[in-house]
Amino acid sequence: MSVYLTKELCKFFLTGNCHRGDSCNYSHQTKEYPCKYLHGTGVCEKAHGCIFKHSLLNEQEIQKFMSENEDFLKKVLKETGTTNLSDYFLNYLKTKDQRERQEAVPKDVMIPPNLLKLEEEKQAGQTGTAGTSTPSG
Repeated sequence: MSVYLTKELCKFFLTGNCHRGDSCNYSHQTKEYPCKYLHGTGVCEKAHGCIFKHSLLNEQEIQKFMSENEDFLKKVLKETGTTNLSDYFLNYLKTKDQRERQEAVPKDVMIPPNLLKLEEEKQAGQTGTAGTSTPSG
C-alpha cells in the first residue's frame, strides 16, 4: 500500500523546518504524494522539478486526493468548467451531496421510499447529471 494512503506528509519538512529527521512520525517522501496541480488541473509548471508524484493514481488515491483537495478542485471546476479528474470529481460531488441530503433527513421521520426516489430524480433532472457514469480505469 502506498505511503500516501497510510501516512500524513510532514508539513514542517515541506518548509525545510523539520528537525526530527528519521525519527519524525510523518512522511518526508514527497514523491509518494500526488501533485495537486497536475492531478487537479492537468498542468504542473514545475514539471520534472516538482517534488510531488506525477504518475497515475489508483482508485483509492483518487478518492483520498479528491477528499483532501475538494476546495481546490471546486475552484478549478468553477474557473475552467472541468478538472483533470473529469467525471470522477463530478461523481464524487454528486455522491457527497446525496449522502448529505440523506443524513439531513431526521431518523425518526418515516418518508416513503417512492417520495425519496422522486426527489432524487427531480434533483438529477435539474443538475443535468442523470446517467453520468464512472470512468473506467
